[in-house]
Amino acid sequence: MTAGCLLFLTWIFSLIFHEATDKVPFDSSNPVFYDNDDHRDMYTDEYLMALAAAGTIHLAGIVTTYSADITEYHLFVKGRQEIIDKARSSGFSHIPDAIAGPSVTLRRPASGRIEDTQPLNSEGGRAIVKAALNTGKDKPLVIIAGGQFTAIADAWLQDSSIAERVIVSGIFGIRDKSYNAGLDSWAWAIVVSKLKCFSVSDSDSDSMYNKVFHHQRPKTPKKRFEEELRNGTLADTPLNRWMLEKHHPKHPAAYMEQDGDAPVAVPLVRPDYIKAVERWRCTGLDSNGLPQVVPDPDGPLYLVTDAEESIGTEEFWRAIRVPLKR
Repeated sequence: MTAGCLLFLTWIFSLIFHEATDKVPFDSSNPVFYDNDDHRDMYTDEYLMALAAAGTIHLAGIVTTYSADITEYHLFVKGRQEIIDKARSSGFSHIPDAIAGPSVTLRRPASGRIEDTQPLNSEGGRAIVKAALNTGKDKPLVIIAGGQFTAIADAWLQDSSIAERVIVSGIFGIRDKSYNAGLDSWAWAIVVSKLKCFSVSDSDSDSMYNKVFHHQRPKTPKKRFEEELRNGTLADTPLNRWMLEKHHPKHPAAYMEQDGDAPVAVPLVRPDYIKAVERWRCTGLDSNGLPQVVPDPDGPLYLVTDAEESIGTEEFWRAIRVPLKR
């Protein structure tokens, strides 16, 4: 290959990479905080822990947040720590202990003003504040969120200065109140109104705004776990065996054929997974306390509308196979 041809290819790659990173307002050099509910219906926990153990990301904290059922909340808190224990027994380091986040929702004040909301002063919220204040404004804390936003909103209520130091990368709607947003609608309103967000919508409607969640998530079939463990491309460790064995007691088996929360984590390493975004901004809340958003090419709300499933799948399996840095 001639020097001129190599230079041309390098230029083309740089254009493609710039276009991809322009759609994603963070990368693997940003510190990462993880906040989720159920630990049994996806593999995002294990994916992020693999990245942290390999030295690809700095995982600053892990929180479990869930308010819909107190019995399930305690199950999720216990189960997430058990995943961490399995990761450590598999040779993983740089994995923090899990924090029990909020098990209740925020209350919308009678005034309807966000600033009048009574904070929970939760341990999860305090942990997010601490992690955010330890970052620079040029490399804000990326909060990977797979569930409700109570801990994140509580963190802002505790210290609103973190708004300049946080990006919420989550599975939730911006234009509409999706499932995760609906678990704590007031927390969702606070997050969309006050923080920079990168979102993949989990609404039920099969529109362009929900295409990624319904059709373009990384593929994680049990059959592939079986094959890779059998042929040795995936190490036979407690964590990898757990990924093969885990299942959700209510969801059909097909639910775990794609990872539900990974679409907002994969862009940390592969921004080219994201093919299209729309930018929006919040103009205020309506009489029901729901955020009102309008298109804005420079807005702080990134809504993903297209992704390349094959890239997400490739990245997921690459990460969980990577030899650990000792």
